[in-house]
Amino acid sequence: MNYSSFKHNSYLHVKRTDHCGERAKNGVFDIVGVFSVLWMSVDIGCHFGPNFELALRTASYLSGPCRLIHVIGCFLMALNRYTAVCLPIRHKSLWSLPIVNRVLFVEVIVSHAIYLELLVIKLSYHYNHVDGVFLWTGRTRSIINQRIVTAVVVTTFMSASAVLIIRTACGMRNALKSNEDIGMWTHVKLLSMTAVDCILSVHASAYCVCAAYMERGAYPPFCTFLAKSYLESTLLYFTLNALSICVVSRSFRGEVRKIYKSWVPCKRLSKRQSSSLFTLQTKNIVCKF
Repeated sequence: MNYSSFKHNSYLHVKRTDHCGERAKNGVFDIVGVFSVLWMSVDIGCHFGPNFELALRTASYLSGPCRLIHVIGCFLMALNRYTAVCLPIRHKSLWSLPIVNRVLFVEVIVSHAIYLELLVIKLSYHYNHVDGVFLWTGRTRSIINQRIVTAVVVTTFMSASAVLIIRTACGMRNALKSNEDIGMWTHVKLLSMTAVDCILSVHASAYCVCAAYMERGAYPPFCTFLAKSYLESTLLYFTLNALSICVVSRSFRGEVRKIYKSWVPCKRLSKRQSSSLFTLQTKNIVCKF
């Protein structure tokens, strides 16, 4: 087999295997992020107060690791498409299931470790005598370290993702010029999703920097605007990716179908086997008589 045919077969393998497991596992945390942000919005809007402080603290904690997991997952998706287009021969070995599972495990552990302190830092409230409700004013201790780490991590990984997207687009253009089958539509969908995530992540990075300034007593107008729109942008951020995984991703739907088909035929096969066994036993009884 010559190099061109081997490269063509590698492209076909990349086209068929889309690593839905990687996106599905990251998508679980996006769904958790959606529910945590929804609870924060409802709690703050309805003024539940100190009675639900633990629930709000947990939801606020979960939104942080879910965002970092999502950002690192976007980088992994961009890296996956880069190796698929530019390094097709090594793509299968680089993205084997054990390696992907180890990377995702480290990603989840590190993301939760960064925000673990937020679980023990209690929230502070102020009672508004005019409206007769409790207002969430912040936390009892500063979390400026977590905000700085989040801003650095988000900026670093999203910048790297942008570079990988550009390199992958150049590789796709070269593949089109040489008339190679690389599953163009699959790459375009995934790169578009990652590009949108990069744009939305800029808001998260800017908010973390502005929140660090606001904790020191500075309240620029731009920072105030970001603080007011944080929950809405975060909800949009998580929801778009969760919907893209469940709706746009053909490979994720294919994985669900594969699980369903692997379960349904087993039930049908067991019925056939039981029917065949009953027929065979009946014939044996008739033969004896």
